[in-house]
Amino acid sequence: MEIPNNAKFKSIEEELILKRLTENIQISSKKENSFNSIEGDLQPHTAPRWKCFFYDKIRAFCKLLYSFASRSQLLKALVKRIVVKLIGWYITPIVQKQSVVNTDIVQTFDEIKQSRSSYEAELLDRLSKHEQKLLERLGEYENNQRNANTAILKLESDMDRLRNLGLDIFSNNNDEGVKYFSQNGEDCIVNTLLSSLAIPPEKVRYLDLGANHAKHLSNSYFFYLRGARGVLVEPNPALIQELKFYRYGDIVLNRCVSEHSGELIDFYIFDNGDGLSTDINRAEECLEKNNTLKMSNSIKIETISIMEIFEGYFETAPTILSIDIKGSELTILSSIDFSKYRPMIIIVEMIPYNTTIAMEPRKNLDIVKLLEANNYCEMAFTGINSIFMDKMCWRHG
Repeated sequence: MEIPNNAKFKSIEEELILKRLTENIQISSKKENSFNSIEGDLQPHTAPRWKCFFYDKIRAFCKLLYSFASRSQLLKALVKRIVVKLIGWYITPIVQKQSVVNTDIVQTFDEIKQSRSSYEAELLDRLSKHEQKLLERLGEYENNQRNANTAILKLESDMDRLRNLGLDIFSNNNDEGVKYFSQNGEDCIVNTLLSSLAIPPEKVRYLDLGANHAKHLSNSYFFYLRGARGVLVEPNPALIQELKFYRYGDIVLNRCVSEHSGELIDFYIFDNGDGLSTDINRAEECLEKNNTLKMSNSIKIETISIMEIFEGYFETAPTILSIDIKGSELTILSSIDFSKYRPMIIIVEMIPYNTTIAMEPRKNLDIVKLLEANNYCEMAFTGINSIFMDKMCWRHG
């Protein structure tokens, strides 16, 4: 069976399916064989029941037509046309469904392509914006670096002018010879002891309890100028800014040293800016001895134990321990576990507060006994402070 040349199809799918169905239909002079061939190709295995009914009618009609097909060529051609029409009527819904599926597939692929193109464009746009932000930040950093370099050059120029005027504020020694800062030469004595043990200043680590001023009467500033570093503990908040400015290489703690950490205690400040006591009775005793002083304020200060300072800020015991905390020295020394932390040198205030140096000062002998019991030797007494040294370090030296 052949498809007429002038046959028109609604889609490519319809044409292809029709060709496949008609390839095996052979009309011969044997009516039964021809009919069986068509019948085999047209069997509607999956057709609905109403189509099966019409199919049976069509099959009977086709059988009747084929019984007369051999008598007339014209009738044979008519039968071919009818069969083609019937086949087309049967496969048209299938072709239409396939066309819809193909259309959906094409649309889906188009949407995927569009989505991919849109996503790629969005991603490129975001990357471009991020790159632009990074370039802007890089420009800001470079600008800040240029400003910093300019500021450094200006500062160096200002320092040169100060030196030309004889005002070298960063000089380690403003006077001829070596300058010491302690009240009674304690830093000079300690420097002599360290020199005898061949310990260079830059290897020194110190803990200054009751640091007070950064330079004035400081037991640690001499060593700071020569490269030593350490921890400064000062309860008076009015002195913290000064300490941080001039001793920026040290760790500065605005805390009050006590037996226990984390407590809030009263700290009494006098009108000259110094804070001299954490006990009201001691504060009043200071006022009696010095009638030029007046109590200006009292504040709450958090406490910290010396053992917490050792454990939190030192890998080993400090080289120098300086204690000037107006009456609490023995309490703090008693709280040290000398089996774990043994400062090489201890500078400790040994006499009560007074406005003048006593001719025959009464030292706190309890401090002497405590340190001697822990194998320390008193190396010097300056009238206010005693300097103790670990006997084991002296022997090893």
